[in-house]
Amino acid sequence: MGGSRRTVFASFHPDDRDWVQGVLFPALRSSGIEPLSADDLQPGAAVLDEYERIVVDLGGRVVLVISPAYVLQQQESDLELLAATYGRELGVWPVIPFVLHPTDGLRLRLRMLKPIEAFPPDRQEAAIGQLIAALGAEPPAPEERPPCPYPGLGPYTGPEHFYGREREIEAAATLLYQHPLLVVMGPSGTGKSSLVRAGLLPRLRDASRFGEGEWLFLDLEPASTPRSQLVELLGGEPTTGTVTARLQAAS
Repeated sequence: MGGSRRTVFASFHPDDRDWVQGVLFPALRSSGIEPLSADDLQPGAAVLDEYERIVVDLGGRVVLVISPAYVLQQQESDLELLAATYGRELGVWPVIPFVLHPTDGLRLRLRMLKPIEAFPPDRQEAAIGQLIAALGAEPPAPEERPPCPYPGLGPYTGPEHFYGREREIEAAATLLYQHPLLVVMGPSGTGKSSLVRAGLLPRLRDASRFGEGEWLFLDLEPASTPRSQLVELLGGEPTTGTVTARLQAAS
């Protein structure tokens, strides 16, 4: 981001203020562009004089954030005059139409400028990048998004990001200490598998109440012959030297 900081004046309808100030302006600033709006115009000064100051004296450009409400108020008329006046002198058209929403009635003079279209919404990011490039700056490198901690319809498989079930986990560990078999039952989608895999099993690995020895965790979906399935998973009948937790999350 070398060189002097670029300036751009954004003209927009109040209905679009939240998007402009919350989305567009931060993206411009991250690329080394200083955005200005009507709030930055000098009080009492003639509007065209202020536009001239921004475009000529500050070397900036003007972006029209166009929406149906913007066109209805015909806010771009003064800025079109600015474009016609200073475009040839600067060697570049100072006005950039940025169409935020599909709009009818866009005047021919603006349509001839090949507006940047930011719709549908999933195209806004690319349109902002196109605008930044048109202003002679480099779009910021995309931020690396952290992995989503929510597994969707699948169960949690580890203790990472699994919270809020401490009471149930402790109750299940206590029941398993008192009985050789624990069956977790409940309606579909209530988190039985997550409770067992991401809550109970990690707790058993760290528990001292069960004495010395390693746990052997087996994961199977019982069919008509669950015992034979278990024997197959074990590679034979269980031996007395191994502590085995047989846990079934009923579906």
